[in-house]
Amino acid sequence: MADYAKLNDVAAADIVKINGVAYASVAKCSGLSSPASGASRWVCVTAGGYVVHAANSDRTSWSSYDGTSASPKSLALAFGKNSAGAGLYVAGTDAAASELLVSGTDVTAGTWTDISTPTGDQYAVSWGVKSDGATAGVWMSAGDNGSLMRSTDGASTWSAVNMASTNLGTKDIWGIANNGAGKWVFGAGSAYLFVSTDDGATWSDSQPWSANTPGKIKGIIYTKNAGGGGSWVIAYRRASAVHFRSCSDSDLTDWSDEFSVNSTNFPARASNGTGASVSFADPSGQEEFVRMAAFNGKVCAVSTADEVILTFDVDGKTMSNGKFRDGNKSDETGLDLDTGDHCASVATDGTTWMVSCRGGDVFESTDNADTWTRVLNDISLGGSQRHLNAIACDVVLPL
Repeated sequence: MADYAKLNDVAAADIVKINGVAYASVAKCSGLSSPASGASRWVCVTAGGYVVHAANSDRTSWSSYDGTSASPKSLALAFGKNSAGAGLYVAGTDAAASELLVSGTDVTAGTWTDISTPTGDQYAVSWGVKSDGATAGVWMSAGDNGSLMRSTDGASTWSAVNMASTNLGTKDIWGIANNGAGKWVFGAGSAYLFVSTDDGATWSDSQPWSANTPGKIKGIIYTKNAGGGGSWVIAYRRASAVHFRSCSDSDLTDWSDEFSVNSTNFPARASNGTGASVSFADPSGQEEFVRMAAFNGKVCAVSTADEVILTFDVDGKTMSNGKFRDGNKSDETGLDLDTGDHCASVATDGTTWMVSCRGGDVFESTDNADTWTRVLNDISLGGSQRHLNAIACDVVLPL
């Protein structure tokens, strides 16, 4: 079905609300689907503070620069808006006095601002449309020891969110996401889910699990569903393995059963051997995560402890069509990684999918994350091979 490009002569990319409904929550208008935004640039951040980027028009040609004198290990990256509505990036790091790095509006120019937060390493960053349509939207950053930071002026200033009335305490936060309509969710510690319905200003927590209580929640994402509505997906550790759960945006108390990484849910490719076992390494380390990207209910997930790419479909509490791609098997998927060159991060603009790796590689897919092509090989920066710890593109999430 065709997408719409404009409504009342306003470009789709500039629409905030339609008839009072946040644009990110609109699946169709007058029978036409909301279009994928389409990236113009892809950006990776690394250990040592380097920035690597490529134009979407030439994804095999990557440039780099040293983005900060602080030389932090960048752990997370997100695209969003400043107070004037112009695009920029924010990176989360492990560096004291530079826990957040904020780019200029031209990420190729090499100008980033160091921002010190009072609460430690930042493992996740996200931007969301504010429910009142304010141009600057809302930035959230989260990390170790219960760190939760918020900015409502386009990432210029940040303040700690008061979580004293919740069970957060000093629990670590490895992921945070929003639905594009003022609702934010993250998991922390073992089994706690935290929800805000007022743009991240105030939060409540619960443990909405009837069985197989999650351990540490290592990743979270929200995606719009092709038929309308949206779904939340969490990735968590339990019994030294990774599992997924999902729910509809309309009811965050009613989650699916576990969708575990096994040969039933994620059958191996025939070229990997009939009946071959599948595995998805447990990201047990403090700076190990499950990173996810999604578009219209298609989810792509990587573990920073493994060379594997998983994809599956989600619609509310239903997860299906799981596929397993082993980076150590040179097969028809095109994913061919050296042992130990773990997948670090994944991003999509709805058309192209990108996975950055800790061995300095980037792989792309243009067939809905089914097959992959290497577009950057073993990049060396400052005389050393660098982990490409996070990747993002200049589109507003969620998709």
